[in-house]
Amino acid sequence: MIPVENMSDLDQARGLLDPPARQQTLILLVDDDDTLRTIIQMGLERLGYAVWPAANGESALEAAAHHNEIQLLLTDVLMPGLSGVELAEQLRKTHPRIEVLYISGHLQTTISALNVPLDSIHFLQKPFRSIELDDRIQTILSKRDEL
Repeated sequence: MIPVENMSDLDQARGLLDPPARQQTLILLVDDDDTLRTIIQMGLERLGYAVWPAANGESALEAAAHHNEIQLLLTDVLMPGLSGVELAEQLRKTHPRIEVLYISGHLQTTISALNVPLDSIHFLQKPFRSIELDDRIQTILSKRDEL
């Protein structure tokens, strides 16, 4: 689970990017754990992001078909049905500029077994704090904007 952080962490995270810029960032959040997905969604929304939650890869693909403005896919790696890796591959066909941040509570060696080199992807190990997630999102999106 993501620990509840103190208010100074949230205040610090909010200061990293102007709220209007965050509100223009649409994140497709995919995690098969309902509780965890809700906690992450609430944390992202408190930081000012627009979030579209999905419980699995199939519902994420359906949502993405109606939301061309998605900038970031935040997805669990190991899920029933489509894995996060398979979901990202499919989404890149219709959303070629989408960035992907994988999250997982499984050991990195387990994730490496999916033949995805961890040094070539954006990855955040669960549990994490909102400020860590926000920092990673900002890093990913700022690199994307430089291209």
